[in-house]
Amino acid sequence: MNHRFLLGLSAVLVFATVAAVWVSERLFLSFLEIPAYVSGWFLVVALMLVTILPLRKNIVVPSFGSVALWYRIHLVCGLLAVVLFFLHLPWRLPSGGLETLLAVLFGLLAVSGLVGFVIIQIFPRRLTLKGEEVFLSRIPALREQLRAEVEQRVVETIHETGSTTLADYYTTKLHDYFVRTRHTWTHLVASGRPRFSILTEMNDLIRYLDDRERATLEKLISLVKKKEILDVHHALQGALRRWLLLHAPLTWALWMLIVLHVIMAYGFREGVP
Repeated sequence: MNHRFLLGLSAVLVFATVAAVWVSERLFLSFLEIPAYVSGWFLVVALMLVTILPLRKNIVVPSFGSVALWYRIHLVCGLLAVVLFFLHLPWRLPSGGLETLLAVLFGLLAVSGLVGFVIIQIFPRRLTLKGEEVFLSRIPALREQLRAEVEQRVVETIHETGSTTLADYYTTKLHDYFVRTRHTWTHLVASGRPRFSILTEMNDLIRYLDDRERATLEKLISLVKKKEILDVHHALQGALRRWLLLHAPLTWALWMLIVLHVIMAYGFREGVP
């Protein structure tokens, strides 16, 4: 199912749902003191379908539908939920503490969902372009291996040439680069400026080196590029993980408030204080 078809399907479902809500509110208007109950229950159903995705990921039942299918349902019903939410208000600012808190939480959930959709579409492709898969948990150890190799080559070059030019450059420019993750924000936005800056400095250093030092510098350039790949994986995989740690709790917090909202709405309707 391509994005164009998914967008078309979403538009049709949104239109059909809005029409169903409008018709339902008028058909049952004589039975309902508050027509917003109709849009409210439509919204609850949409949110239930949205919530099935994280549950499906933890359930190994082929007949329940694939994760990919439920991801598409998640997207479509998420869009439906946004439209239904505004119909439920309807199209006004929230009033009261609970209603305001519900609106804020729903807004945060919707925005985090949109951000998640964007990064899920972009980040995995960017990671694939970087070549070899790197597990997030292994990045610190791999980074330490690169740092140790760089320092070993620099020390060997000092012993062979007696020159400290590369050692001085490593100490002042590269040491901090290899001991920790760098340029997270620039990697998130796919900026190559830090990499270009470092490689430009290293290429400018060539004129001050002899042949043996130049050979070492070429190897250091290769290691810098490998370190950048680790930093990109750390930035993108970390963003995907942190997004999920934000989006999932927002979902369950919203459900807690929805339950409270339903109890209060029907309680006041029946005259319960």
